[in-house]
Amino acid sequence: MENYVARLNEYAQENRLSLQYQDVGCDGPDHLKTFRVRAVIDDQAYPEGLGKNKKEAKKKAAENAWRALMQEHRDSETQTENAGQSPSTPSQAPITRTNFVAWLNEYGQKNRVSVKLVESTRPGLRGAELCCRFVVGDQEYPDAVGKTKREAKEEAARLVYNEICGAEEPTCCDVAGDVLAGASTPKSTIEACEMLDTKQSSDVKRRIRLAPNFLNVRRNSKEENMSNFSDKMRLNEETPSRFTSEFNSIVLLAQGSFGYVYKARSKLLGKEMAVKIVHCDDFRKALREVQALSELNHPNIVRYYTCWLEDAGYEGRLRSAQDSTLKYLYIQMELCSTETLRKWINKKNRNQNQWRKEESLSVFTQIVSGVEYVHSRKFIHRDLKPENIMFSSNKEVKIGDFGLVTAEADDAADLVKRTVYKGTPRYMAPEQKEKETYDRKVDIFALGLIYFELLWNFSHEERREVWKNIKTQKTPAAFSGSYPFEDQLIKRMLSMKPEDRPEAEAVKRELEHNPSCERTTV
Repeated sequence: MENYVARLNEYAQENRLSLQYQDVGCDGPDHLKTFRVRAVIDDQAYPEGLGKNKKEAKKKAAENAWRALMQEHRDSETQTENAGQSPSTPSQAPITRTNFVAWLNEYGQKNRVSVKLVESTRPGLRGAELCCRFVVGDQEYPDAVGKTKREAKEEAARLVYNEICGAEEPTCCDVAGDVLAGASTPKSTIEACEMLDTKQSSDVKRRIRLAPNFLNVRRNSKEENMSNFSDKMRLNEETPSRFTSEFNSIVLLAQGSFGYVYKARSKLLGKEMAVKIVHCDDFRKALREVQALSELNHPNIVRYYTCWLEDAGYEGRLRSAQDSTLKYLYIQMELCSTETLRKWINKKNRNQNQWRKEESLSVFTQIVSGVEYVHSRKFIHRDLKPENIMFSSNKEVKIGDFGLVTAEADDAADLVKRTVYKGTPRYMAPEQKEKETYDRKVDIFALGLIYFELLWNFSHEERREVWKNIKTQKTPAAFSGSYPFEDQLIKRMLSMKPEDRPEAEAVKRELEHNPSCERTTV
């Protein structure tokens, strides 16, 4: 049976087109429902697919879209032949400019974060202007305007690219990396934004094949695939899931290339927990977060309870039906609020109030307290950022996502060789990007950037220039005037040389003795 979903996905990736499946609805009584799904390629909707379930309807929608594309191709071929030109297949269409919408769509699919388009209008010189902006995960990006919806959408996607990748105009992007809003991922975000070197052939850019090669998949016999799938399912039936046996009221909170995070209620305790399910392609790396969390017990760090292995992810989310050695690590942790520090900062930026300085000091002091404890236990977090900092139900700060945690050398003079570019580029210290040897001071650099964001509201127009300057200890003049104590502290935390940055303990001590603020609750 033809795999039209795979074919359509490959076609969209090769031609840098955005591909989405929309649930149109369902008809009929509960026991005999008919689901309707349609494929949308670059704002072009194709005939709906019908099925007894959403999966079947999606397959039919992909088939309808593929057949429609082939018909369009045949029509184009006929016109081309009539004009005396040689025809070309859809996958051979040249790409003459960067398609940011396609990049963003593929980025969202590969990193398993939601990508939502928000449309609005605003008054302009020539009447109402169409505005578009994207919400990626929990992060909102700036508005963009255009003469048409498509133009505004493309410009909005370009602004997202600039924020994530820190580059104005890519030649081609590889989105094999990952970023998770609200919960970071083990791989560096920079992999998602890596520029691929391409050369110009006349005025046409050389296309880079990003799509997976499905030819090898098709060579496997249907009987062999079904046999392996049946073996896997039998294994799951023979081994009851501890997750579903011990928990109920299971709700998905977040997902990324690392796996999934669920809110679930313990049947025994009657208490809600967070359960993170991680793909164990590399068992040692998967256990790194658990080993660190099991040694950390601090009020400002997400609390770890236990972990276990299973042969499958929840709701049958199997990464590879043919890999019988694949395991899933389940990590049971303290449940935090869905509000991250990134959301907290965005909310403060939208609603300025006179208590922001005091509230920011309270939040930041708790973050520093947690980092001080992590360092005292000889660990380096390596991925501190607002998306990885959460709040408990009683508004207490909680540092989470220890997926990139690494052990500190026992002897401070004996720096351990580490992987370059591990973390999120936006918050990386200089030595973290360029060197194989660095220590806990990379966390201090990230803290300096976070403290600046907590205190200062700067527009998206200013963002690139301000962020570039702040990393070289150049704070805005207005910031220095409004926050003289904080300005000097942040500049020391952002020192180019790690040895010039204060320890977390010293930062905490200075904050506690800062006479300019009286601490308040958030």
